Amino acid sequence: MTVKRWRVSAADENAVETLRGELGLKSLAARVLAARGCTTRALALELLKGEARLERPLALKDMEKAALRINEAIGNDEIIAVFGDYDVDGLSSGALMLSYLQSRGARVLCALPSRDSEGYGLSKKAVASFKRRGASLLITVDNGISAHEEIAYANSLGLEVIVSDHHLPAETLPPAFAVVDPLRADDESSFKSLAGVGVALKLAAAVEGCEPEELLDEYGWLAALGTVADVMPLKGENRTIVKRGLESLKYCESPGLALLAEGAGASLESMSARDVAFTLAPRLNAAGRMEGAETALALLISEDPEEAAALAIKLEALNAERREAEALAAEKVEASLAESPNQLRRPLLILSGEGLHSGVTGIVCSRLLERFGKPVIIISVENGTARGSGRAAGGMSLHSAIASAAPLLIKYGGHDMAAGFMLKTEDIESFKESLYAYCRECETPPALPSINIDAEIPLSEISEAAVEELAALAPFGHGFEEPVFLARNLTVTAAAPINGRHSRLTLGGGGRTLSGAWFNHKTADLPFKAGDSVDAVFSLSIYEGAAKRSVSVRFLDVFPAGLNESACESLGAYRELCAERPLKENERAQLALNREDIAAVYRLIKKEALDRANLPKLASLFPSLGTGRALAALDVLEELNLIETLPDKEGRYLASAAEGAKKRGLEESALFCELAKEWDAALV
Repeated sequence: MTVKRWRVSAADENAVETLRGELGLKSLAARVLAARGCTTRALALELLKGEARLERPLALKDMEKAALRINEAIGNDEIIAVFGDYDVDGLSSGALMLSYLQSRGARVLCALPSRDSEGYGLSKKAVASFKRRGASLLITVDNGISAHEEIAYANSLGLEVIVSDHHLPAETLPPAFAVVDPLRADDESSFKSLAGVGVALKLAAAVEGCEPEELLDEYGWLAALGTVADVMPLKGENRTIVKRGLESLKYCESPGLALLAEGAGASLESMSARDVAFTLAPRLNAAGRMEGAETALALLISEDPEEAAALAIKLEALNAERREAEALAAEKVEASLAESPNQLRRPLLILSGEGLHSGVTGIVCSRLLERFGKPVIIISVENGTARGSGRAAGGMSLHSAIASAAPLLIKYGGHDMAAGFMLKTEDIESFKESLYAYCRECETPPALPSINIDAEIPLSEISEAAVEELAALAPFGHGFEEPVFLARNLTVTAAAPINGRHSRLTLGGGGRTLSGAWFNHKTADLPFKAGDSVDAVFSLSIYEGAAKRSVSVRFLDVFPAGLNESACESLGAYRELCAERPLKENERAQLALNREDIAAVYRLIKKEALDRANLPKLASLFPSLGTGRALAALDVLEELNLIETLPDKEGRYLASAAEGAKKRGLEESALFCELAKEWDAALV
């Protein structure tokens, strides 16, 4: 369990009252609108409408050039190749471009990369295949921006390439006929957060010679799938794409997608962005992770009900295989970490192993990021080649960190918070050291995970009617998350396990109760017990039960009352120490240790082992120290061989008193001397 920084909005109370009066809103919706900058009636109505105009496609660099060439190819009856990707954004981009070109009567080939044999992006093998089959124009969608060698190879074969992508480019663009990417340095378009499918939508609109909104009725559902699944911010143009796209899901002509949703207990007619992210996306992604993404692409474009039904069944089976592979990979990665628990002190976790299914390493990265609160990279090794996936919470750009080791890499790509790469097995250790060095030297270190909180509220403001109003603010997703609230000084009434992995909490305050689930938090590991005072962060929704409707609570974080801020401050300083970065004066003050601090930690450890990976628990046990100082004290004791850290079967990293430990003086600890000498030399 990690510590998350709570960022509570300081909304203007006058604006809240204005919105309540002029729009007739209850306090919860008014607080959320004000917290997110909608402080006037006009701004609030604009957000509630959710229809920001999409910028004209030709504002994107090279878009006109690309559209003219595609129209020329259609008019000349040339064979056009479309190359997508194996994730949902790449699938939906490929399906959109393929369907649009076919609607124009074009002759089209379409292919997707194999995660296992080719890895991410365009390959020379795919280029050669397209040329052999008669293609004269190749369009990459959701990839291509880093395919310099492959595009040069296509050029040598006489195959022209148009890149349609949204990933970060290198300093030099690939040698394509046209490169359409809002993130290229010389692009002057105003919206930089389009998904790959958003760029593909605009490319289709440019070819058609229309505004992109005109294509949303037909292709909006595909654009919404890719935008949500690729975790793009639901602001500006993306908000329009997703809102219109979710509406078009109700009548999209994809029987396979409807059957896929039905098999998961959902319905396209009532699909939310959250349903897309957690119901449809994992099943569509399962094909590319476990077998070949062509199955998912076929499901999206199939109009044959019998074929679609078979494809939906196959995808559900592949998703079950994905879950098994994910569990096995997580087990192997945990075992790797358990063999060298000192890695927990590193600024980022880089774990590698044989036999890890490369299709699920990204998912395991996300789970470890959630658990340990620091960037995670997992490298799967097979046949002399290593494939890596990484996830981060912000601050330091993961893409930039990986790019710093470019001389060691075969290929790489991604975003600030998610990236992938390939390298030779013998270069793994050098790669690790390169990234550790980057962490030491970069101006922006990895950030602590954070939770943006819309408002601190009393429980008395929660009602069914108030929660119903929140639904009008949808769609919710990355960059425009579900409304989040904070209630302080609640008393823990009950905490009970759910399926061994989750907890159900009941908290009370002001004569009201708050009851709901806290997922992926075992009851035995909670940093509080019945009767304790806590602060709780949560989201609210309406549960449609068989008998009645009720307010549903989902806890996002629960912390001993009043301790979150101090725990985050000292933890940030501790991470700077572990990254071997020079400590600022305030950071050194937050980590300053004395003999009494060390003694207090050691006394408790001699009574019971402490899980050094359960940071909220450490904060609750040592409220006067803070998490960072408590961890530093553990490091001092371990340096003196007074304690040792060993993993247990439950995945805890238990610091316990070392058997037969000899008495040692604190002056023998270099770390203690470093942290104490500038604050009280007499201690040493």
